[in-house]
Amino acid sequence: MTPLKLIIVEDDLVVAKSLIFTLEDLGYEVSSSYRKGEDLLAQIHQLDTDLILLDIELLGELDGIATAEKIRNEFDGPIIYLTSKDDHVTFERAKHTKPSAFLKKPFDVNTLRASIELAVHNHQGEEVNEKVEIPSSTENRYAVTDGIFVKSRSKFLKLKIEDILYIKANDIYASVFTNTGNFLVNYALKHLEEKLPIPPFYRVHRSYIVNIEKVTGLEDNHLLIGDEHIPIGKTYREEIMQCFKIL
Repeated sequence: MTPLKLIIVEDDLVVAKSLIFTLEDLGYEVSSSYRKGEDLLAQIHQLDTDLILLDIELLGELDGIATAEKIRNEFDGPIIYLTSKDDHVTFERAKHTKPSAFLKKPFDVNTLRASIELAVHNHQGEEVNEKVEIPSSTENRYAVTDGIFVKSRSKFLKLKIEDILYIKANDIYASVFTNTGNFLVNYALKHLEEKLPIPPFYRVHRSYIVNIEKVTGLEDNHLLIGDEHIPIGKTYREEIMQCFKIL
């Protein structure tokens, strides 16, 4: 089983090193460690992580909460705050960034492990019970083949295959980006992945499915679709790069 990948943002080097040892002993992979929120922000486009452990008091101009506010545009995964502060003002600020947990230092190993596992489990979510199945051609010779019907709020919408640009995980839902607009649909990303045809749809990151025919460029570890930069996860990179003829 692939270990969960974690990032630590902690300004105290001794605490950070101790935390790394503890997490690795628990079977996690610590992919990066930073002392400043600014350093995390500079690398966020290139990071492939399951969870961020974020101290509130950091070096630099940004504290942990301000850092979380800024990375939420790029990272929708779970964040766990680590802090020695438990005042009401700090908690209210932190709450608006939708953290998965708020751990008061010092915390024990069991609490840390339980918080990580629960945060990742809740983020991945369970597939929504209410589903619509597209009949196969063997079940119904009049089955629609040029699109899929997905439930968005209280109605079913037809999304034409050729119009879908990419899909982004949004907690237990998914945001579908198309030529005609964006739609929040009542499905987990895994369910949509199973329903969409390959090609042209490929999982490129734990949070993204892309219509490979809509890719307009490549930049570092990202696919470009118009102005959108979509990260390529390490797990998917080799397969995805084979889709392109690069001279």
